[in-house]
Amino acid sequence: MAEEPFSSFAKTLVTLQKLTKIESGVSQIISSSRVPHAETRKFLRCERLEQGINTPLFQFIRKMVKDVGLGDMEMVEIGQFKHVYSIRSNPVASLYPEVQNKKTCYVTSDAFSQFYSKDMGLVNTGEEVECINAGDQACVFEINLQPLGVYQIVLDRTDRRLVEVLGKNAKLDIGSLADELLLEPGEVEYRLEILRRYHLTDDDFSLTKIGTTYSRYGTGPLAEKEEDFPPPWENISAMASSVAGAGSFAEAFLGAAESTPTWEVDEAEIINLAEEAKKSKSFAELLSHQINKGDEDGDEGGN
Repeated sequence: MAEEPFSSFAKTLVTLQKLTKIESGVSQIISSSRVPHAETRKFLRCERLEQGINTPLFQFIRKMVKDVGLGDMEMVEIGQFKHVYSIRSNPVASLYPEVQNKKTCYVTSDAFSQFYSKDMGLVNTGEEVECINAGDQACVFEINLQPLGVYQIVLDRTDRRLVEVLGKNAKLDIGSLADELLLEPGEVEYRLEILRRYHLTDDDFSLTKIGTTYSRYGTGPLAEKEEDFPPPWENISAMASSVAGAGSFAEAFLGAAESTPTWEVDEAEIINLAEEAKKSKSFAELLSHQINKGDEDGDEGGN
């Protein structure tokens, strides 16, 4: 027997209402959840999955995702320029019970992407690569990070100084670098390993082409001054009474807020930024130029 038109319309309306509620909750929380670069840096520097899931930032993302109605998520992969999340019992997918062989959870992929870009400062592309409604075991979301944005945050002032020193004198040993930077040798080795993982140096810790370009244009006037402010989860922990009296995490937050695989990097893309860098007043402006260029290229490809 065919379904009554009113019944079908009513189901569609209920689905739209639920999606609107989720999108509204995501938008409101993202507007009040900016993360300091220092906390994002801790997350980006994690080499193994177990390190990443134990950071305060990941715990906050997981809590936020659950309480806005997107489900219980897991992080299944962490790399220098790609993060992957999985949701097995996905409330968003369940809103489309009659859909088959299609990915349906754009709301979730967009939420991840917006949080990374607006609150963590990481330009990215978010995509649902597997979906329960497409016949997969779970809904899987990939966040692919633009290398330039990662370099801007993952390296702190001391790392940038280290890149500058290596650019001027590649012959210095660990002891000489430690003396130059007033650091312990062990800390120099740790920071050199970070540069190697992010393709700024080779295995001998000499600057790569990417590292050389960064030493010229990413460590001087283009380097942004880092703001210092409390992470959003500190506001939550400081408002126990609000949480206790609220219907959800989202309500409480808004009430109080009034060996990892190496990912490929396109060296040409980064090295060719030299001319752009000369025209830019800040690293953020340079980044913006590249984003706009990418959007234009995508529009041309779609025509």
